[in-house]
Amino acid sequence: MAIQTIGIISKPRKQNLAEIVPALVAWLRDRGLRAIFDRETAASLTPELLQQLDVPITARSEMGSKCELVLVLGGDGTLLAGARAIRLSGVPMLAVNLGNLGFLTAVTTSELYVSLDQILHDEHEVEQRKMLEIQVVRGSSVAATYHALNDAVMNKGAISRILDFETRVDGRFLNLFKADGLIISTPTGSTAY
Repeated sequence: MAIQTIGIISKPRKQNLAEIVPALVAWLRDRGLRAIFDRETAASLTPELLQQLDVPITARSEMGSKCELVLVLGGDGTLLAGARAIRLSGVPMLAVNLGNLGFLTAVTTSELYVSLDQILHDEHEVEQRKMLEIQVVRGSSVAATYHALNDAVMNKGAISRILDFETRVDGRFLNLFKADGLIISTPTGSTAY
């Protein structure tokens, strides 16, 4: 698949975005590629810099329909939020770690352009990842629906209480657990517990 547009999702208000993003946009333009920012990235840059860069801005939820690759600048939390936002599009993501510790964001800023170059020359592998859809059911109605790339944690909150968890996979009964919490993880793995 030919890449023409790269979406950029970043951690809101990350300090070094004003240094990274202009060089990234210039690098992309030098290769005939367009960039598009999510609103959080745009809000992290000064109005003067935004005007100078002249990059379209869109909601994260629309990013997957407007580009062929999403570049995530941040940490694991930013990657997880980005994955939830574009989950239905099937657009691949490249996660670049801007923090100290990133279990899921393995590419560093020093590896950014080498990694992008490999992608543009089709010298990369795309890993398919499974996501969870979690529904909280109370009585006979769905109270909430969530999506997760790595894990879902269910508990009562600050006070530990024994709860009953009826778990189903694809609608089929799995088990009934009595516990103060339950963590369900995808093969990506739980990174916080």
